[in-house]
Amino acid sequence: MSTEPQQVSFTSPNQRLQYGQPIMLIDKRRRETYTVLQPEKVMNLNGNVIKHDDLVGLANGDRTESAKGNPFKVFKATLQQHILNMNRFATIIYPKDIASILMQGDIGPNLRVVEGGLGSGALAMSMLRAIGSQGQLTTYEINEAAVKCSTRNIKVFLGEVPHHIVKQKDIYEGIEEKDIDRVVLDVPEPWHVVPHAADSLADGGLLIAYIPTVIQVHELVKALRAHPAMYTTWSLEILERPWYVTEESIRPDHRMTGHTGFLVFSRRSARWAPEDGASKDSTKMEKTN
Repeated sequence: MSTEPQQVSFTSPNQRLQYGQPIMLIDKRRRETYTVLQPEKVMNLNGNVIKHDDLVGLANGDRTESAKGNPFKVFKATLQQHILNMNRFATIIYPKDIASILMQGDIGPNLRVVEGGLGSGALAMSMLRAIGSQGQLTTYEINEAAVKCSTRNIKVFLGEVPHHIVKQKDIYEGIEEKDIDRVVLDVPEPWHVVPHAADSLADGGLLIAYIPTVIQVHELVKALRAHPAMYTTWSLEILERPWYVTEESIRPDHRMTGHTGFLVFSRRSARWAPEDGASKDSTKMEKTN
C-alpha cells in the first residue's frame, strides 16, 4: 500500500484524526513523538506498540493505549511541531525567527509575497497560512532537491496550496513579479537582490532577509542604505529561553535556543514621495520626466 499522504483538510480544528495528518503522541511522562498517520503503519515507542489505524477517527487530544495498555494522548501536530520534526533538506528557519518575520514583516491575509530560497519549507508554509488562499506566494529556488523536500513538507501540513507558485530560477537574476507587497529572502548573498526587490515592491512594501552571519548583515544593510528607494532599515536577533516550572521551584531552563540567525527589514519609499531618499529613485525620476 502506498505511504504517500492522502489529501487532507485542516480547516477545522475539531475534525477527527485522518490518514496523512501529522500528529504528536505523548506518554504519561510527557515524552513527545511526531509521526504522520499512514495506513497499516505500526510504531514501537519504548516497547509500546501503537497502530496508526487505531488512531484514525479519534478526537484531537483523545486518549489511546498501546498494546501493553499504557496510556497515550494523541494530538494534531501544531505548525511549530511539524516544522521542528519534518524532513529537512537544509537547516530550517526556527519558529522564533519565523514569528518575528511574520509580525515585523507584517505578513498577513491577501498579500502578494515573493520568497527567495525555499529550503525545507518552514517559512513558506508559515507565510502561506498567514496570507490565506486569497494571497499568493511565489518562491524562487534553483535546487530541485529542495523543491521536492519542501513541497512535500508543505503538502503534509497544509494540503494542496494552489496559491503557492515555485519557480526553479535564480532570484539573483531578477524578480519577474511587479507591484508585490513583500520580498522575503533566505539566500547567501541577499544584497544582490536589493535592486530587483526595489523595482518589484509596491510603494511601502517590505524586504525581509534571514541571514546566518553578522558579515552578511553588514553587506546587506550597506546595500539597502545605499539604494535610494529603500528608506528605513533595521536589524535584530531573537533569543528564546524556556523556563522550568514545578510545584517546588521555578528557574530558567539549562538550555535555550540562542543564535540561529539575524533578521533584516527594510521598507520601500513611494515612487512619487518627495523625501530625500525617494527623490533620487530612478523610477520616480522616470515618471516625472
